[in-house]
Amino acid sequence: MFELSFFEFSKFLDDTSEIGIQIGDKKYLIGKEIEYDNFANLKISGYVIGDQEFKSKVEFLKFLDNNGIKDTVTVVRLDGFTDYEEYKKNKAFMNADMKYLLDMYKDCNKFELVGQVMDCYRITADESDEIFEEHKNIDRMNLKLLYYKFLSKLELEPFDVIYVNIKDECKAFAGKYKEKYLKEEGFFDNGFIADHLGKDTRYSEPRDLYWHFYHTLGNEIDDAELLTRMERKGEPFYPKAIFDKDEYKDLLEDFIDYKLSFHSHCTAASSVQIIYRFKLTDNSKAWLLKHKDDYDFNGELQDLAFYKDEKLRFSSCTHEHYHDNI
Repeated sequence: MFELSFFEFSKFLDDTSEIGIQIGDKKYLIGKEIEYDNFANLKISGYVIGDQEFKSKVEFLKFLDNNGIKDTVTVVRLDGFTDYEEYKKNKAFMNADMKYLLDMYKDCNKFELVGQVMDCYRITADESDEIFEEHKNIDRMNLKLLYYKFLSKLELEPFDVIYVNIKDECKAFAGKYKEKYLKEEGFFDNGFIADHLGKDTRYSEPRDLYWHFYHTLGNEIDDAELLTRMERKGEPFYPKAIFDKDEYKDLLEDFIDYKLSFHSHCTAASSVQIIYRFKLTDNSKAWLLKHKDDYDFNGELQDLAFYKDEKLRFSSCTHEHYHDNI
């Protein structure tokens, strides 16, 4: 809980997604009524506090004034924060430019950038096996974590029984429905089995559990088929070829290694990703500083991450415009 001047509060009112205040001995979360124009731009058309509605900001601020809130406002929550200094620190982090990030993570000694391996390129059978083994293990781990969340509330079959049964259903799905989907939709994915949940699947409830099982294990079949196709392609993939391009040539001296995977530090993809790791040096920092911030990557490599040795400290997803302090 903290105090804001009435002027500061009026600025935050429209610029925050969540703000709660105290009036007398009661606490209120302020609601906002939102309208969208034809271009999907949003506009605040009113405010709600308790059971009272106000059609304008002026009307709402006048209500506060009439309730004795004139010079300062007691804020109990601001975008999830109850401490103003913590809120400001998080705000600075969320709006950080590249210099701010490099200063914040100056103890880090490595960074990663992520690209995509187009499915026109050939990978080796060993690479394919390694990618898929990791993929299966991560998927299984995530499904098991989800399973145990539900197991604390419900009586369920053992995880391995559910896993094997749904995997068998997914393997049989193409034989039942592939021709129908191709005829009606023009395309088919094994992950479509999740759309049949509760219609002709062995498991249905709880939906939030079993949808993920069917979707994940169905997609695994599609991913395995993608890797098999990539093993047969004619054009080999050369990971270091990217350093022949002017945009990335300065990073070659700090290149450490690369990894092929469906999983990066921030996303799980339906295509093979290539994760490049670099030393964080004066040279590579100068290259990073050519970018305004961690979202200013418009080329083949995106999704910046900082590491201290092998520990992930910062993860950014370029296209989602979101980053996280780990």
